[in-house]
Amino acid sequence: MNRVVVIEDNSTIRKLLDALLTGEGYEVVTCQTSAGAYDCVRRAAPDAVIVNPATHSGGWHVLGALEADRQLRETPVVVCTADKHALRREATLRREANAMREKPFDIDELLTVLGRAMARA
Repeated sequence: MNRVVVIEDNSTIRKLLDALLTGEGYEVVTCQTSAGAYDCVRRAAPDAVIVNPATHSGGWHVLGALEADRQLRETPVVVCTADKHALRREATLRREANAMREKPFDIDELLTVLGRAMARA
């Protein structure tokens, strides 16, 4: 079973992703904000991470920390955000994110992107 960590500050979206991914056969670990999210990812040793990099959740910091960690830097990362400026942010064009999805996102598309990112890892 593939393990996915979801870092999302919006409780409704976090719960929705948890339920949908669990229903698709993923083991899901959720983190509300970046406070402790890096440690959560390290403990979970996930096959992939879905993160909302919104400024108030500190997701950009988590992306940088994952990239700097030798054990986690190859873990696929999918960024989901409603921040149109974040979609153009330089970090998303580098290795720190394997894919970007704008909110609201289509769940089937997100599952496809997640599967592709994990297959490349």
